[in-house]
Amino acid sequence: MAARFYLHDRSSSDGRRTIRLYLYRNRQTATIALPIRVYARDWNARRQRLKAGAPGATEINATLQRVQALAETALLDQTPLEEIRERLKVELGLAGGNQCLLALYDRWVEEQQPRLRNSTLEVLHRARRHLEAFAGVSATVKDVGTDFLSRFLRYLHEDANLAPKTANKMLRTVRAFLKSLLAEGLLERLPEVRALPERRSEPIFLTLSELTKLAHVDLSDMPQGARDARTVFLFICLTGVRVSDARQLMVPEAWGRLDLEQGIWHLLVTKTGAWRRWPLIPQAVRLLRERREAGCATPLPKISDQALNRRIKEVATRAGITTPVRLSNGREVPKCEVLTSHSGRKTFATTVTAAVGVSPLLGLTHENLRTLEAYVGAGDKHRRHAIETAFEGFDW
Repeated sequence: MAARFYLHDRSSSDGRRTIRLYLYRNRQTATIALPIRVYARDWNARRQRLKAGAPGATEINATLQRVQALAETALLDQTPLEEIRERLKVELGLAGGNQCLLALYDRWVEEQQPRLRNSTLEVLHRARRHLEAFAGVSATVKDVGTDFLSRFLRYLHEDANLAPKTANKMLRTVRAFLKSLLAEGLLERLPEVRALPERRSEPIFLTLSELTKLAHVDLSDMPQGARDARTVFLFICLTGVRVSDARQLMVPEAWGRLDLEQGIWHLLVTKTGAWRRWPLIPQAVRLLRERREAGCATPLPKISDQALNRRIKEVATRAGITTPVRLSNGREVPKCEVLTSHSGRKTFATTVTAAVGVSPLLGLTHENLRTLEAYVGAGDKHRRHAIETAFEGFDW
């Protein structure tokens, strides 16, 4: 007869494992999944406790001690083991109307997991970490009052110090979870909340003339890192891929996924996990061919995200790309100061959309118009021309 803790065999996408309570009696076993997840490196298997230096160790270990005491006392009863298991679940807030909030959240994520992208799952796991930090591991459905979401949003913004856009994303995730509890009848009403106002800056992209200046500016007296950053940035501008996808071309094996004769890159999209036959326009093919003919080991030079973003600002400054852009706080700065690798993706989306519309991008760079909108800017010349065309029939 014993009650012991073990970590689940599999880790979630954030690397943590669920702690499971095992009940042993008369060669029978019953298990209860606890709403507590920890990193395997922080777990002391011999002591069945979290290591003292791990985050939240004091609170979690106290909870485990309480759970073990309840379990060992319950095992003294001669009722069937399954009845003891169900009674313990009630006492621990894992069953009935007193169900544990985090356990219900884990179940909600598990039910959705087969149809969600890895990036979406990561958002759900991030929201869980914030929910755990806000409500605690022992919070139950009864703790969800009318001001629950308002207090959660305040925690995200003030205590977790998240930007309004990120805080609102976490809020929407937890609200969707509570909405599922409402549908199950576990909540009587959905807590009311008003999202934080979000200020948006205009999309940062390069016009074709600015892109030409950046491509031809002399960098011979600058470090190799600056030239590498320009190569990677130009490739992103010409293909519209994320920097995480461009990174796949920074290994020698990547040459095998490129068909430069057909202008096709067989890309495994990092965010979605889907294979794409990514089109390579002649300028992108020429960039890759020049590197291959120069004997470069990889299609793109290897450079970290931090170095890329730092160097591309230096290159843009050298190229004189100083058009003022307005940030979300209203401040106006030269474009070269805020250019990043992501600006390359926005340059691609804006350039293609201005020339031929959005149809070539749907299903390639973006799945729907709503997400694409945030990536497309409009230069003054293009915007003015479009409006002038619309009013051609009006004779003043």
